[in-house]
Amino acid sequence: MKVKLLLALLIPSALLFAEMPTSLLNNYWTLSSGFVTFDDAYLSNLEYKGWGVQWEAFHCNLYKNNDKLSWQNKNTFFFASTNNPPYSANIMNLNITLAFGTHYHFKPDSHFSILVGGFWDIDGGLKYHNRNINNIASADLSTNLSASAMFRYHLITEKLQMAFEYDLQTPVIGCMFVPEMGVSYYEYYLFQNLHNAIHFSSFHNKLGLKGNLSIDFIFKKFTFRAGFTHNNLIWHANNLYFKKEQYMFTIGTVVNMTLFGGKNSNSNDHTSIWK
Repeated sequence: MKVKLLLALLIPSALLFAEMPTSLLNNYWTLSSGFVTFDDAYLSNLEYKGWGVQWEAFHCNLYKNNDKLSWQNKNTFFFASTNNPPYSANIMNLNITLAFGTHYHFKPDSHFSILVGGFWDIDGGLKYHNRNINNIASADLSTNLSASAMFRYHLITEKLQMAFEYDLQTPVIGCMFVPEMGVSYYEYYLFQNLHNAIHFSSFHNKLGLKGNLSIDFIFKKFTFRAGFTHNNLIWHANNLYFKKEQYMFTIGTVVNMTLFGGKNSNSNDHTSIWK
């Protein structure tokens, strides 16, 4: 009797689970290259321009049992080499950004998705100046809560399937490290005193707009991505002014993988973040 009762409970549950769609883990990998501009008053009073490269890994999925809410993880690695106007000095920059976000989904149309939410990021970078004797390097360290919106439109024809996407992000509130002019990093290390070096950041001292426009060409076995990304950021503290501008062209790929199966799938039994 107990066995029959157990089977009566388990079989409907198993059938229900089998009918539930498997969530897709969406993975984007992109490589970008383009034009970069720096202003760093701690290192120099001149504007530096040059080139940069960026690699980004982006992962996203729906939260369990919720088809209106999704999470995103974004890891960015950036390198740039820039020169002053007379080409007498060079600044090299290495930067890493780790970000996690959550967005709510709106579906005005079956082919159009709008995601609204935010990201929390940790940003760390180092700039090296080859001619500055007193201050040869500066650190860009910050953490931010940013407002974010994503727009995606699917265009489906008989011969081709495409997806147009534009992501927009702006910092709202956070914390950043900005040294005082004339104070070396050795002094900070020697005296262990970060007074007036850690600053609350918001619209009064930090403004930025990061955007990513991309087109996905969706084939049966893979998806090719091409696009354009821009990052415009200014911040100031301790009477020092900083600016970073990036304008880069992007190529990459998009792979949808089953969360537990770890393989590509185009089956209708799978639910994508964009469906």
